Amino acid sequence: MKQLAVAAEMYAADYDRKYPPPGLRCNDPSEPDGSTGCAAGALTREGMRYGYAETWQGGGLSVLFPYTKNPGLFWCPTQVRNWNAAYTDPRSYYAGFEWLHSPDRPRYPDRKVLLMEAYSYHDGKSPRRFDDLPRARRRVNVAYVDGHVKSTDLSTGCSGSRHPDCAGWESSLGPGGNGHYISSAFGKGINVPDFP
Repeated sequence: MKQLAVAAEMYAADYDRKYPPPGLRCNDPSEPDGSTGCAAGALTREGMRYGYAETWQGGGLSVLFPYTKNPGLFWCPTQVRNWNAAYTDPRSYYAGFEWLHSPDRPRYPDRKVLLMEAYSYHDGKSPRRFDDLPRARRRVNVAYVDGHVKSTDLSTGCSGSRHPDCAGWESSLGPGGNGHYISSAFGKGINVPDFP
């Protein structure tokens, strides 16, 4: 995750201090990178190609590949391996690129989520992801905008908290007690810490 955070900073340095834009998709990983069906490139794991539906689901990570040259970085080593190419957007990490816009935008870069571990898949029948559990006491690895990575207890964050530093915290789903830290740069939340 640290290497991905460094790659994101390198990308921003090359693109006028902007993170990967929204809209990057790979709807058909059977098509080659750069094609109509997979314009932003697929994520590969153990020789299998995986698609994703949006930047935050993997598209932002796929464009970081030139800065890493290592496809293994994009998958958590402890993640389950029972997926197949039929899953449309399996991933190991959520990325906050399209809500953060730039590494220079958040007022608290050391407390604002850039990447977060997320066990997630969608096969059209049984979507699962652990950050849907509101304020669940669960430790996950988080990469922050300033580049540091640490194991973080989600229950200590601003989602649903009355901590004074959390005033104005807002996720992409609007204000309230939900666990969507990764999109907390939405609206008024951009200059509010995720974890006070």
